[in-house]
Amino acid sequence: AYNSFSDTLPDALLENAMPESMDRVLPWRLKDGWSRERTMQDVRVATLENEFEFADGSRGCFELRIEPVPEGLVILSIDISDRKRAEAGLQRTMRALRTLSGSNQILVRALDESKYLDDVCRLVVEVGEYRTAWVEFYRQGDVHEVARATGMGPEGETLSFELEHEEQPIGRLHITLVSDAELDEVERGVLDEFIQRGQGQ
Repeated sequence: AYNSFSDTLPDALLENAMPESMDRVLPWRLKDGWSRERTMQDVRVATLENEFEFADGSRGCFELRIEPVPEGLVILSIDISDRKRAEAGLQRTMRALRTLSGSNQILVRALDESKYLDDVCRLVVEVGEYRTAWVEFYRQGDVHEVARATGMGPEGETLSFELEHEEQPIGRLHITLVSDAELDEVERGVLDEFIQRGQGQ
């Protein structure tokens, strides 16, 4: 619950009392327009989500439910990090499925290998929303990059998929995730199907 005692403490003390910035913890000090005075005047229950960064750099997401009471405010903080991660994973899987579906259209329209590879990389970045995609072919003992597409955002983990023709390795497709993204088994399976379907043509 809120009381005026916290207003009497210096900001430096509040900041040092917890490793996280207090304006990211206490909703009346957030920078999105919420305030203690606004909530008290509205006399209603308010709900918002707040991303929280811990001292070790990890992040969590909390749902804050704020309700006025005669003594001030009651604030209920619920950890919804697992739910948000599950939602993010589902969104990534849906994007991967749209990428798989789009590959069928690319294969139908493909007129030559070079354009096909360019379109595949662009599809992975624009529809799949991965950070980077590029294709390398093995030629005369060397590795040559033949296509690349680059998106926005910080780079994360890079995945590599072996490309084969008549059961012989011919190159690799590399896909870089956006930073902090985690690939689950379902999404990985969709990407494997994407590779297999492309090699079957």
